[in-house]
Amino acid sequence: MLETLDLHGFKSFADRTVFRFAPGLTAVVGPNGSGKSNVVDALKWILGDQSPKSLRGKDMTDVIFNGSGGRKPANLCEAVLTFDNASGFLPDMGKQVAIGRRLWRNGDSEYLVDGQVARLKDVREIFSGTGAGASAYAIIEQGRVDQLLQANAVGRRAVFEEAAGVGRYKLKRIDAERKLERVEQNLARLTDIVDEVEAQLHATRTQAAKAAKFREISEELRHWWHGFAADEYRDGTRRVAELREKLAVDRARQSEVQQRQQELEDRLTALEEELAAADDDLRGVERQRSVFETQFAEAATTVAQLTERAADAEQDLIRARGRVVTSSDSLREAETERAHNREVLENAREQFETLRSRTQAQEASLFNLDSELAELRETLHETQARRTQLGEQIAQDEADLRTSAQRRDDLDLAISQAEQRLAPMLEQLEHAKNEAKTFSADVAECELRCEAAKAAIEEAIDAKASVAERRSRLKNEIAELRERRGAAAARLNVLEDFEQRGEGLGIGVREILNRARSIDDAPWNRIHGTVAELIDVGLDDAPLAEVALGSRAQLIVIDGFSDLAEYLHRRSSRIAGRVGFLSQQPSAYDDSGLSGARYIEAHPVGTAGASSPPGRDGDLAGLPGVVRRADTLIRVTPRFEGLAERLLGDTWVVESLNSAFALSAGYGRGMRFVTLQGELLESDGSLIVGTLRGEVAIVSRRAELLELRRKIAQYDRELRRTEAELTRQSDALRQADRHASEVEIELRTFETQLAEAKRSAVESDRKRTEVEAAAVEAETELERLAQNRNQASATISRAESSIEQCRAQLAAALELHRSSDAQIAQKTDEVERLREQQKGELLTLAKAEERLASLNEGVQRVDRDVAAQRDRLNSGEERLVEATSRISQLQLAILNAGTKKSDALAKREQLDASVREQFVARDRLKARRAEIAKDESKLRAERREQGDRIHETELKVREIEQSLSTMGERIREEYGVELEELAESDESAVKLLLKERQPEPDHASELDESSELDTIESPDSEVDETSEANASEAEEAIDDGDSLTLEEVREELDARVQRLRRKLKTLGSVNADSLADLDELQERYDRLSAQLQDLTEAKRALEDVIRRINKETKRLFSETFDSIRGHFQVLFRQLFGGGEGDIVLEDVTDMLECGIEIVARPPGKELRSLSLLSGGEKTMTCVALLLAIFKSKPSPFCILDEVDAALDEANITRFVRVLKEFKKDTQFIMITHRKPSMCEADVLYGVTMEEAGVSKRMSVHFEDVAEDGSFHTSKKAA
Repeated sequence: MLETLDLHGFKSFADRTVFRFAPGLTAVVGPNGSGKSNVVDALKWILGDQSPKSLRGKDMTDVIFNGSGGRKPANLCEAVLTFDNASGFLPDMGKQVAIGRRLWRNGDSEYLVDGQVARLKDVREIFSGTGAGASAYAIIEQGRVDQLLQANAVGRRAVFEEAAGVGRYKLKRIDAERKLERVEQNLARLTDIVDEVEAQLHATRTQAAKAAKFREISEELRHWWHGFAADEYRDGTRRVAELREKLAVDRARQSEVQQRQQELEDRLTALEEELAAADDDLRGVERQRSVFETQFAEAATTVAQLTERAADAEQDLIRARGRVVTSSDSLREAETERAHNREVLENAREQFETLRSRTQAQEASLFNLDSELAELRETLHETQARRTQLGEQIAQDEADLRTSAQRRDDLDLAISQAEQRLAPMLEQLEHAKNEAKTFSADVAECELRCEAAKAAIEEAIDAKASVAERRSRLKNEIAELRERRGAAAARLNVLEDFEQRGEGLGIGVREILNRARSIDDAPWNRIHGTVAELIDVGLDDAPLAEVALGSRAQLIVIDGFSDLAEYLHRRSSRIAGRVGFLSQQPSAYDDSGLSGARYIEAHPVGTAGASSPPGRDGDLAGLPGVVRRADTLIRVTPRFEGLAERLLGDTWVVESLNSAFALSAGYGRGMRFVTLQGELLESDGSLIVGTLRGEVAIVSRRAELLELRRKIAQYDRELRRTEAELTRQSDALRQADRHASEVEIELRTFETQLAEAKRSAVESDRKRTEVEAAAVEAETELERLAQNRNQASATISRAESSIEQCRAQLAAALELHRSSDAQIAQKTDEVERLREQQKGELLTLAKAEERLASLNEGVQRVDRDVAAQRDRLNSGEERLVEATSRISQLQLAILNAGTKKSDALAKREQLDASVREQFVARDRLKARRAEIAKDESKLRAERREQGDRIHETELKVREIEQSLSTMGERIREEYGVELEELAESDESAVKLLLKERQPEPDHASELDESSELDTIESPDSEVDETSEANASEAEEAIDDGDSLTLEEVREELDARVQRLRRKLKTLGSVNADSLADLDELQERYDRLSAQLQDLTEAKRALEDVIRRINKETKRLFSETFDSIRGHFQVLFRQLFGGGEGDIVLEDVTDMLECGIEIVARPPGKELRSLSLLSGGEKTMTCVALLLAIFKSKPSPFCILDEVDAALDEANITRFVRVLKEFKKDTQFIMITHRKPSMCEADVLYGVTMEEAGVSKRMSVHFEDVAEDGSFHTSKKAA
């Protein structure tokens, strides 16, 4: 049961207040707003309530005393609740238990259990299952009745669970479920890891087996391939020497024929030069004749035109002379009139200027007088306003002077009284400060120890949190890396499968590539691969490169077309589909003979399958909308330098389709354009749009393959590094846990010492604060009085000075007013006189101005007439001079034209005879040239035949040399050995074959044993099967003698090498480090499997714990529910005087989670919903339920906060009667306003506010009250 409640600074209880609770019923009464409900808030706050709203505040610091009219706010609040635990109500505690809680203004708080600092979790565990927690059924406050009845069926079961004492089991179950969830997460994560490691282990085992097989086949291939290459080099060197000897003989014969042909060509050239000179002479004579003929015609035309123009000029001369005479007479008359008008105008202008000057002087004088008059009137108005203002100011200052004098006398008296009160307060304050210093030093020392310990704990916690965060982050990183690697590996497998199956390539391209990989004869051994395989494209640029290349990506790059043409001409085989080839030797295209091929497209390097557009060499860089040239999207090895430019040199990347259209119509005419959105505008104007599927976009696919392989390698490196770091962080976390536990034990010891020191310091500080507050208040009052007295004195001085100044200013203003009145009258008379005089002058000026304007207009008109007459005279004289000069010029031109006409006619007749002679000489030269050209043509045909033979021989030499070069480069790339070195050594595939045949004549069995290494055959190996069949036929045709030549066994050796290469290729990519990685992966798999087994066992154990908790919880809840139900039915009838009430489960099969419904039927009424009950009926139903819980699971105390407020007289009587029965076993503390409840109380506490904002306790024991209302003992106050 409750013993005492000690409050200090909690809400309105500013002073220390102690409530002592006796057995039975204790009632707390008081007027509204007196703070009686704060008693219930204090009990909830001590028991661990964390909701400011539940405590009727916005913030938790609102529970600290916030000050009042005469008190300062408190810095902390404290409340302690003491229990009598003699009955063992609180298990594992002493006979008396004190639960306390403190809160400082800065937000710091602490819980106390028997004076020792504790955690909120500790307090809640003490009251768990007792029904006495902060939100348990032992506290029934305002509004709790509606909450309980209006809560949903699931929310209502919380009260029953508290009564059944299953709360601690529920917490254990939640804790176990959380652990189980973590275990399941770890189990799922570890399962994924084990599966991944198992897959890696399986893959590594497979790779290790492949690596061993790969090593064996590689060694066998090296022996046969080196021997075969050495034999080929020796044989090729011999054949080249023979062909070079033949080439020397053919070139000597060709040189002889060329010399004879050159002699004829020189003679032919001389004749051509003579013939050209004759033609030039003939053309020159014809040009001269044409010139003279043209000059004769032009001269005749000119004579006729000039004669006609001379007649027209004579007529113009006559008309000009008449106009000059007329204009001279008119000009003389106009000048006489102009001179007269100007004289009259000058006289009128002088008169007008004189009048205007006099009028302007009068206007200036009048303006000055008006300005002076306005200033005088303004001065008069301001003077009058200033006189009025000064009179009012003098009256106000005199009133302020009288008031301030009286206030100064009153303040002198108040200051004397305040000084007398302050002296004793200062003595008390000094004593309190000395005492506080002593306690503060003790607290400071303890705080330093605690702070040091807390700092150490914080450092340990921070270190632990940092390590834990880092460890968690590392786990997340590992999981994320594994997820990324798995996704990348899955995508890589898909793309490698597409690549291996040749998705996106034409069927013909796949067939050609298969032959190139399996056959080492020309032309297949001269194929390097498709364009897509030979270029390198970044992943970001791959889509654009895909669009730009288009079908060119599938072009097969070959050294030259000669071997391909020879193969096509001598074979009758066909290739499925069309295949495009790209030659590295552009000149070979002209002589290859591929023009007749109907199913192979041949593209020499430099054309890329399309003719070069006219503007291909144009540089579009820098033009609007141009991003870059398309060949910069791809990269190639130095061996194929220039391939990118030849493929995409005519293609540009632009920003949009509009830019492409604009460029194709301008500088980029004939070029191809790719937009950033993937559209392609071809050079012929066709537009290609849309997207390719990723698996058939071979360029993008290969770019993505390279990027995925790089990413997977990077993920593997990061995984190894992160897992090592995770192991180190796990070790650091265990060490941080141990250190944090040690420091926490040390902190608890220091906190106990600090609590004791603070308790003493707080009490001392309280006393000092009270004295200091009183002293400060007195000093403040004294300072305020002194300041007010000084202000009153200053006000008196200012008022006296202001009065004197205002009186002097008033006299000066009066004198100024009189002077301004006299000046205004004088100026007004002078203005009127000037205005009358100005009216006459303005009238005269207007008439003069009108006459002057009329004269000026007449003068201007005459001036215009004179100027027009003079212009006409000048124009006539100019025309007269021009006509005379033109007649003279025309007469001279007629004489010159006649002379030219005669000269041209004579020269034309001379040139006609010269042309006829030169035509005869040119025909003789043409006949001699035809005879020599016939002889030279015969020699040219002979020389061409010699050139063809030489070219054929040179092609064979180049073919052999190219074949040897290609083989040497391949040997160098694969084994780092020079072909010349192999030829000089004793290595020979022919010798190996002879050695093999001697002990093992049955060659077929060896092939069978060798074929056992190859367990998987490619489905796309039609060419391989053909090659093997050819090799078998060659082997059968080989003589079994002891001597073999390379020509006899070349096909057999090539077939053997290709078969070994196919076996290596069938094995696919081989991890050379797989044998070393196998042991490491096996060890990791065993360790992770053991951890997985441990987690599985832990999961089973937690599931078993949860089952046992559920079973025990169900048993306790069922027993408690049945007991509460029976008591509720009885108490409902007692409280209502009849009726029927019941409690039912919504789903009896799910007792641990189902909701609880309350059924109520008051006497004389039908069964209805709880929400339709009246306020009193709801309260009685709730009380019946809570008392039923008390009867089933008694709690030592019960808090009732104005629960009886909604009950009428009849219901409250029954309510009080039921409480009497429960008082024997339960202690009740009731907040009430109702008299029947007060009468039943054993102890009555009154809460009042004698001081505004501060609650005070008053207590009365009923045994101290006589029947007449008088007290046997004096009233006790606290």
